[in-house]
Amino acid sequence: METKKKLLFPIIVICIGLVLCISLAGIFFSLVNSQNISNSTSNLSSTAYNIYLLSLNSCKNESEAISLGKDTMIDDNAGYLWEYDGNFEIISSAYKNENDALLMKNALEMKNIKTQIIKVDFPSIKISSTYSNKEMEILMSALNSFHDAYFELYDISISLDSQIINETKASLLINEVLSKFTTKRNNFNTLFPKNSSDFLSTINDYLTNGFESLSLLFDKILITPTQTFSSLIKYRYCEILDLNYNLIKEIINLNS
Repeated sequence: METKKKLLFPIIVICIGLVLCISLAGIFFSLVNSQNISNSTSNLSSTAYNIYLLSLNSCKNESEAISLGKDTMIDDNAGYLWEYDGNFEIISSAYKNENDALLMKNALEMKNIKTQIIKVDFPSIKISSTYSNKEMEILMSALNSFHDAYFELYDISISLDSQIINETKASLLINEVLSKFTTKRNNFNTLFPKNSSDFLSTINDYLTNGFESLSLLFDKILITPTQTFSSLIKYRYCEILDLNYNLIKEIINLNS
């Protein structure tokens, strides 16, 4: 009996030691994970992506380019002017994937319509500061709002052109895009006072312009009376991309 008691004591000590080791290990890894999460939230980057613009024509003169762009809108083309390499490019559409742009380019060239594919890079914006986790979340959401709106409008446009959805359904989906963008903009304005810094003021200005662009799309305000609804969606998502491109450029200049 005495032997059993002698054996029981070291076993209990060993068990307590194991429990303590496991507990301490758990606390250690929890602290490490918390530190990693803290580091990741204080150093975030907006979404980087590429877009492939399909240009129908190129002009040095802006007035001529505007006129030519409007002429293409009746055929479901965006007709949007994109400044590139000193010229005004008349854009038919903007594609998420290069293969899709190539397919359309080949299809148009079979109709003797010469086109050019222009690759546009949208680099990420890196944020490293003392913003709180919630502020970082809202800030990233605002910076990515243009990318998200384009991708959603692009899918709506494809579905409409493919007759998967009709104009009424497309309008309902556009309302959802506008609603999401508005929420992100309102959240940004709630957390960040206007003119608190050049960086935040710049984002605010572009969010305002993006909201106006999407509102005009939802209200179906045409660029020209002969413009189709499909063309209008493409025009506005090209405008959203243009806003995002210039926003990124301005922020990079502010940080340089």
